[in-house]
Amino acid sequence: MLQQTQVAKVIPFFERFLTSFPTPLALAAAAEDDVLAHWSGLGYYSRARNLMQAARIVVERYGGQLPCNLQALQSLPGLGRSTAAAILSIGYEQRAPILDGNVKRVLARLFAVRGWPGEGSVQRQLWARSDAITPDYAPRAFTQAVMDFGATLCTRTEPACHTCPLTSDCEALRQDAVADFPQSRPARSKPVRAARFLVVKNGEGELLLIRNDLRHGVWQGLWIFPQCRPEDNPPAFLKSTYGLDAEPIASVPAFRHTFSHYHLDIHPLILRAARRASTNCKLRLQWCGHRKPLPGGVPTPVQRLFGQFSAP
Repeated sequence: MLQQTQVAKVIPFFERFLTSFPTPLALAAAAEDDVLAHWSGLGYYSRARNLMQAARIVVERYGGQLPCNLQALQSLPGLGRSTAAAILSIGYEQRAPILDGNVKRVLARLFAVRGWPGEGSVQRQLWARSDAITPDYAPRAFTQAVMDFGATLCTRTEPACHTCPLTSDCEALRQDAVADFPQSRPARSKPVRAARFLVVKNGEGELLLIRNDLRHGVWQGLWIFPQCRPEDNPPAFLKSTYGLDAEPIASVPAFRHTFSHYHLDIHPLILRAARRASTNCKLRLQWCGHRKPLPGGVPTPVQRLFGQFSAP
């Protein structure tokens, strides 16, 4: 959960997740919709699917116990070198250098490593530095300390250099260039895509959601509103795709949702169904309202519109 997401946001999700899925066995046996529902609001849903797959492998291959060597951990879906090393050092008290975002920043400043940390040559330098400073003793304490040091003292903005215990060793401070390390990712423009969300209401104030069963895409396996291209005819699209008669009743101002690699401009259209169409198991349709909980994982912009337009 902490990959790409800050601790403060993760904590309530983590607590609820562990309450429902306290062991790899419990997670491996869980329904995907249930897991994604617990993940709703965190984004990057591939992490949840990877976690489920990893739990199933751990149960099938390792008897429900996480393996205790780097190669085996890295073979699990979603576990990179740094995450696997953190599990080894914190969970198994083994020496294993890590390189998460906070540690990259600390090392880049301490040794004045120039360049963007995502660049291969820069990352190799930082891994070498991480390995060099990781002691053979107390790996659990050291790993947690170096991560917390970056999170609380050597922060991205306004680092607490005046209270830092490493001022005499910090090359970036000696150069009076702490703010220059690490260097930012080279600027690049994100492409913009557009989609029309069809927010279909029935006479009971429920909204129609569909299961996104595409094999690829950021919202794979989540429950979303029917979508068509902005140039399509919405009633005709709903009729031909879902056999649903609906007429537009209101437009909603467009808004932008940003992913890591592109912007999505969402154009919502509110429609009223001529009748309360039945749910369709083949097409995975569900009518949802305040009295009927959402069926599984729901992306943030869908949650936003659902809260705004479903009847209380």
